[in-house]
Amino acid sequence: MKLHITFKNIQACHPLHKTYSTDSYYQRLANRLYDNLQQRFDNGAMQEDELPNISLALIRYFEDIVADSGLWRAFSRLCEQELGYTVPLYHDPEEYYPDEPSLNAIRFLTWKTMSDMHPDQMIYADDKMLLDIGQEAYSLLDAEFENAPVNDELSRDTDALLDSADTDFNRLRQTLTVLTTSYLMDHRSRQENILKIINSFGDKKELSTELKEYHARMSFLFNHKLSPLALPAYLWLKAIAEVRGKEQLATHLGAIKVEKQDTWRITARTEKDISIESLHGHTLTVPVEELNIDEKQLAQHDGLLGSFVFYQEAWHLNGLLVSMHLNGRFEEMRSQCRDIPQEGTRSYSSEELKQMFGGKTLIYTKDSNEMKKLLQKKMKYSKTVDLNQLNSDKPVTLFIDDKDTYYNQFFSFDTAPCIKDATNPYYNPKQAQAEAIDMLWDEERCTTHMAEYLVEHDMLPDAYHQPEFRPAVSASQQKADLLFFMRYHRSKNV
Repeated sequence: MKLHITFKNIQACHPLHKTYSTDSYYQRLANRLYDNLQQRFDNGAMQEDELPNISLALIRYFEDIVADSGLWRAFSRLCEQELGYTVPLYHDPEEYYPDEPSLNAIRFLTWKTMSDMHPDQMIYADDKMLLDIGQEAYSLLDAEFENAPVNDELSRDTDALLDSADTDFNRLRQTLTVLTTSYLMDHRSRQENILKIINSFGDKKELSTELKEYHARMSFLFNHKLSPLALPAYLWLKAIAEVRGKEQLATHLGAIKVEKQDTWRITARTEKDISIESLHGHTLTVPVEELNIDEKQLAQHDGLLGSFVFYQEAWHLNGLLVSMHLNGRFEEMRSQCRDIPQEGTRSYSSEELKQMFGGKTLIYTKDSNEMKKLLQKKMKYSKTVDLNQLNSDKPVTLFIDDKDTYYNQFFSFDTAPCIKDATNPYYNPKQAQAEAIDMLWDEERCTTHMAEYLVEHDMLPDAYHQPEFRPAVSASQQKADLLFFMRYHRSKNV
C-alpha cells in the first residue's frame, strides 16, 4: 500500500504538531481509507488532492471522537444550541452519540472539506458522490471504532492548553492560535483574512513585515469569525472548555469584551494605569504594563491607536499600539466618524423607527427616490441625503435592525423581489428562485441580522429550493440549513 498520507500529515492535526504513540495506527488507517475511496471514486471526476484531504479530515475527526478530546463534541453542542440540530445540513435518522462515528457527521465533514477546497463553488449537500464517499468512510470507521487506540495524550494536551489559557491573556492567545488550526476550521479562509489585514497597512515602511503579521494574527483571533459557524475563536474555545469541564475558563471566556481598533485620547494617568476614551465614547482603564510603549514616550503623547480585549477582569492590548499627538483634534476627528451622531442631529432607536413605520421591520419602496421622500417625511431627513447613487430604478428595502446599536438602518437594493412578505408588493417568484440564495452569502446585499430575520420569519422560501440543499422533512430543518449556509459562507468574508 502506497502511503499518500504521512506521519507529518497526522502530526499536523495535533496541538503544536506533537508526535503521539498512536500516530502509526492513524496513519495506516488514513491510507486504508484513502485507498478504499480511490478504488471506488478515482474515475476522473475528482481532483488529485480531494480524496487525500477528505481522508485526512475524517481521520482527524475519528481520532478526536475516539479520544473524546472535545473538538467534535463542542462543535456538535454549538450546532444544537445555534441551529437546533447536532449536525449541520444532514438530519437523517440515526442513533447519534458525539463520541461515536456518525454517518451524518461524516457526510457533513466530507461536504465541508470539499467546500473549503473550492470556495468559489457551491457544493451540493445531496451530491450522490458525496453520499457514496460518506457511506464508504462510515463503514470503515464504524468497523474500526471498538478496537481503535485511544489517544490519551491528545486529551491531556487539550486540557493543558485550556489550563494554560486560564492563566493569563498571552497564553489565551497562544491557545486560540492552536485552535484556529484545528480540523474544523477553514485554513485557507483564515490565511486569506490574515493577509487582508496585513495588506490594509499598505506601504507603511515604519512597520516591519513581522509587526504587520503579528498584528494581523492577533486581530484575527478576536475580530474575525471562523467557519463553519461564523463564531469568534474565543467562543469556540468556550464551548470546548465547557465539554472538558473547565467551568472557570468558560466563565472567563464568556465575559470577554472586544474594543476594535480605534483612536483613543488619554484622559488620566497614574503610575499603574491610564484612562482612555475612544472616538465612539467608550472609556477604559488599562494597566500601563499592558502597553508596549515606554513611560517617556507615553508621557510625550496624548493619544493612542489600538485595540483592546477585556479578559479576567482587566483590559489588555491586542496587537499593535501607536502613540499619537492629537493636537486638540479629537473632537474634530469624532465629527468625521460616519457612525457617530453629529451636533444638531439625533439617532433614532430601532423601537422609535418601528413606531414611525407602523411597527414594521421591513419597509419597501419602488426605487431610491421614493425611499428618499419617505425618509424625509417620516424622519425629517435632509434633502441632501443621497440614495440615488445605488440602483435608483430598483426596489429598495429598509431593514430596521434592533440588534445593531450603531447601524440600525440598512438599505438593501434590488432584494425586495426575493422577499416573500405579505406587505411587499415587489416580490417576484421567478427572480426569487434565481437570486434568493445570494442573500445568504452576499453581505453587501443583505446584512447578517437581516438574513437571520428573513429566515426566522420564513421570508426566503425560494432560497431553500436550490440544489445546494438536501430535501428537508420539516420547516425547522429548512431554517437550520439556511442559517448554517449563511454562517458558513459569511465566515469567509468578515
